[in-house]
Amino acid sequence: MPEFSTRNPGPGYDGTAEMVRWFNHWLKDNDDSDDILNELDITLFVRTSLTTGRKLVEQALLESPMSTAEKENNDIDIDVLPYRPWIGFEAGSWLGMLTGDQRPYDKDCLVYDSDPTQETIEIIGFVNVSLQASTTAHLAHWFVRLEDVDVDDQVSLVTVGAINGAQLHTPPAYLEPNFRYTITIRLHFTTWTFLPGHRIRVAISNAMFASAWPTPFPMSTSIYLNPSVSFIDLPVVPPIYPSSIPPSFTQQQVASSDMLPQLFSASKPKVYQKHETDIGTTITFEQVTYELLPNGCFISGLLAWDFICSHLNPADVRWVTRARQVYVFDMHGYESIVDVPLKDDNERLYPNVDLSTRRHFELVTDLVKHSDQDYFYVHLKRQFLEKNDTVTCQQAMTFVFNGKHKRNCH
Repeated sequence: MPEFSTRNPGPGYDGTAEMVRWFNHWLKDNDDSDDILNELDITLFVRTSLTTGRKLVEQALLESPMSTAEKENNDIDIDVLPYRPWIGFEAGSWLGMLTGDQRPYDKDCLVYDSDPTQETIEIIGFVNVSLQASTTAHLAHWFVRLEDVDVDDQVSLVTVGAINGAQLHTPPAYLEPNFRYTITIRLHFTTWTFLPGHRIRVAISNAMFASAWPTPFPMSTSIYLNPSVSFIDLPVVPPIYPSSIPPSFTQQQVASSDMLPQLFSASKPKVYQKHETDIGTTITFEQVTYELLPNGCFISGLLAWDFICSHLNPADVRWVTRARQVYVFDMHGYESIVDVPLKDDNERLYPNVDLSTRRHFELVTDLVKHSDQDYFYVHLKRQFLEKNDTVTCQQAMTFVFNGKHKRNCH
C-alpha cells in the first residue's frame, strides 16, 4: 500500500500524509495545505523491465493442432488451446502482487509476439483486447496477459485481464459450444516502457490457478485470427527520452532518514510453493504475523492453506485452510514487537513468558471448500479456546457450518 514508505521496489512516499493534507484542505479549511491546489492532478510512476515497440506483427508461437484440411475449410487461421486448469501460479496468487518470469506459464498458453521493437514504446492507461473465440464446453474463462520479452527472453508481466464466459450474456448464462463469440476484455490500468530490442507479447489462457477457481468441464477453446475482431489496443503515449526531465513526484517524498521500522507489527515472509505430480497440482501458502498493541495485547496469527487441482478432472478442486490467532494480555515493558521473545516450537505463535499470570486465548479456524461439476461444498469449524496455560483449556466454544451451493456459471 502507498503508506508503506519502505516498499521495495520504490518509489516510496507517504500516502497517509497525502490523505491528511487533502482532508485538512477540503474538510478543515486549513490554509497550510493550500499548496495542494498547485500540484499536478495525476502523477504516474512509469514502470519498465529490469534489463536492456511499434510494429506489432501477428505471430503465433504455438502451432494449431488442427489438420491442414480443417484449416482449408476456414477463411481465417485458428489456434486451439487445450484446457489445463492447474496452470497460472507464475502470474501470482492474486492480481497485483510481484511476479517472476512468465515463461513456465506461457508454455501452456497461446502466445503471440511482436517483432523486436526498434524504438522505445511507452504505454499509460487501459489495454483493450478483442478476441473471436469459441469453446467446446458450456463454460470457459479467458485470461489475457500483456508481457515484455527482453533480449534474454525473460518474460515480465505488464498487466492482465479476465472474463468469465458466462458474462458475455445478460443475465449471465452458459455458452453455446462451438459458437464464435466476440469477447472484449479491458486489462488492468498499467504503465510500462518497452525498450528497444524487446518484444511485446500477448498470452491467452483459460486458467490462472490459484488466483481463479477453475471451470469444471474438460474442453478446448479456439481463437480465430481475424485481425478485424482479434486484436489488442495499446494506450501508447509519446516516450520520455533521456534528455527530457520527467516531472518530480508532487507527493511528499519520504527521506531515507525518516523511514522508521514498524515497531508494533512484524511478520515472517509469505511462503508460496508449487508442488506438481502427474495427477494434480498443489499451491501452498503460509504466513505468520505479530502485533503488539499499545494496551499491551500481543496478537499472533498463522494462516496456511493448500489449493489443490486435479489433472484428471477439472471439477475436482479443493481449498484447505487453517488459521490460528493467539491473544495474550498484559504484555507490557517491550519497546517494540521484535523485543518480545517467542517460544521455540514449530509455529512460534506464543510469547515465551509466564502465561499462568496472563489472560490468553486462541481462535482456531479450519475451512475446506471443494467442488464437483454440480456443486460447491463448504465445511467450516471455528473454536474459541480460553487457556489457563499452553496445554490445558476450559471447555472450547465451537461453531460448525456445513453447506453446499449449486454451481451457476462458475
